[in-house]
Amino acid sequence: MGAVMTKTTRDCMITAAIVFVCGVFFISLIFHFSGLRHFPSRLADIYREEQISLSVPGSKDVQLNRTGAYGVYYQYSLVAAAAAPVQNPPSLTCTLKSESGQIIQGVADHEPANRYWSKKGGGPATLIQSMTVDEPGEYTFGCVYKDDSSEPEVLVSLGPNYTWEFIRLALKNGLVLIGIILSLIGSFLVSAILIMAGIFHIKNSERLEG
Repeated sequence: MGAVMTKTTRDCMITAAIVFVCGVFFISLIFHFSGLRHFPSRLADIYREEQISLSVPGSKDVQLNRTGAYGVYYQYSLVAAAAAPVQNPPSLTCTLKSESGQIIQGVADHEPANRYWSKKGGGPATLIQSMTVDEPGEYTFGCVYKDDSSEPEVLVSLGPNYTWEFIRLALKNGLVLIGIILSLIGSFLVSAILIMAGIFHIKNSERLEG
């Protein structure tokens, strides 16, 4: 009986190892053929994307090379930020106008605690508006005061909406990531059950022989 139990235990251990290795191999295939492996580089490309600065009130022609979420960032001067760390940005109306005449209106998206370091201004900046671009191309980016004031002149920048772009990429690869997690958990649990079964056979064999 001991020999039979030893063979059963060995079979359980071998099967557990095969299941785990197959699980890891399957996960590697999913990761390799999905877009998930490109997630870090795509996210890095977004964070490296050039920001376009604009003096307000004013406008300028810009070339946007991708679709997706963009943000308008109000740039604080270092002096102003040091004097008043928590200050509300002015009320602005910002738009993107395509060559065909389509106007994309900026949507208010301001969270006072949400601060960034401006690549252009060399100081703190905060997201004030969001825009969604459906087609790359040449646009006219413009911002004016809502009350039609002409001063004071302030500086804003147009760049990726980092928060929404991160969420978009995460959701795009979410199902793949869930599949990988479930596959990893499944292979681990099956392997653990087989190993426990092998250990149980060892203990049971020792008890019967004793």
